[in-house]
Amino acid sequence: MNNSFDPVFLLNTSYNDIKESDYWVHPNAGGISIGLSLENAQKVEIVISSRDFDDYIPEDDELPIPGCIYINDHLIELNSKEEQWVIMVLQKMLDQQKFGIPESLGAYTVNEVISFYSSDQALIFREKLLKG
Repeated sequence: MNNSFDPVFLLNTSYNDIKESDYWVHPNAGGISIGLSLENAQKVEIVISSRDFDDYIPEDDELPIPGCIYINDHLIELNSKEEQWVIMVLQKMLDQQKFGIPESLGAYTVNEVISFYSSDQALIFREKLLKG
């Protein structure tokens, strides 16, 4: 995986530029990893980490921070344009049943992620995380 991250390129990438996609629901169904292949052969990896505090060790830089979005291993700021781009991609993939039928684990997980980031839950969660 190319770990480069160019937010300008990303934000100028439309859903129609995605040629292929795959995903993996994390074992606790609280997170999901999505691989995108774009028309220009560039790859984008989106990781939405679980909101499970039990799996988090702040001293371990290798572990993702719970309840966060990463693009190509780069932490995405809460309420940023990059976060909005990820939510747009997730919603379009969901609408086109790229995560399976609406009752599937993938669709369920993505619906939960969209709900979480489209409400104040993400901010409340982040505040609890920082206090802990």
